[in-house]
Amino acid sequence: MKHKMKRMGVGLVCATAMMLNGCSSFTASHQDTAQDPASAQHAENAQTDTGEKANRVELAPSVWVTLPTPAELGASLTATQLISAAWNDQQNQLPVQLEVTPEKLVLAGFSSWGARILSLTYQDQALSTDVLPGLGGVLPKPEQVLMNMMLTLWPQSAWQPSLQAVGWQLVDRPHQRQLLDNHGQVIVDIHYAGGSEHVNSKASDRLNQGLNHGLNNSLTLSEKLGGDIVFTHRQLGYRITIKTMNFQAQPLNPLKQSQNKAASPQ
Repeated sequence: MKHKMKRMGVGLVCATAMMLNGCSSFTASHQDTAQDPASAQHAENAQTDTGEKANRVELAPSVWVTLPTPAELGASLTATQLISAAWNDQQNQLPVQLEVTPEKLVLAGFSSWGARILSLTYQDQALSTDVLPGLGGVLPKPEQVLMNMMLTLWPQSAWQPSLQAVGWQLVDRPHQRQLLDNHGQVIVDIHYAGGSEHVNSKASDRLNQGLNHGLNNSLTLSEKLGGDIVFTHRQLGYRITIKTMNFQAQPLNPLKQSQNKAASPQ
């Protein structure tokens, strides 16, 4: 019974990870990896690559962008979240723990029986991962999972330079963020339930004062985490709901944030 529960948990995590990854196809299987040690080793080597461009991820086929730094979040953060993914009438859940400091980001994913099955560390412009043995060829690229998380939480300004370089853009609206490609097509829709009253009140106040033209539609980090976040990939047809169970966020000193940015390798 315990073995059966473990297999069910692994299957749940793999299905959820496929949706988080955003890949339109996923051909490797656990069985294939077990039968081909060379392929498994290649997959693991690819996941733990910390080369010069290790913080670059594939936004779309042949479209590569550089991830913002942990410091560009603008806060130190510890959050416990439950990610629910829906795709092709399937629904799965993955508990995660996210920790961010100006110097480092750590993301951990857990199975349904509570065991840590993967972890990712982003530090010094490099990504490193640790995946439960046997799942290296099954789970998607961790940097793709991280990219979705960062698209959701990091400020628009942190993404702007990297996206502008490829002609893409991130647009913030009240309770909503959209990722547009170089043709202006909406690729990703992100909706935030948190902060709604604050944004509506701010809009009303500015409208009454005749200042609505200059309204900043961006939510703060605490407002984003204060309610469910729904991430919809329009092209690939999957939806992720992120429920933050608890979090602690401490804004960075602007001087400290500037120093971390200046110290980052170019």
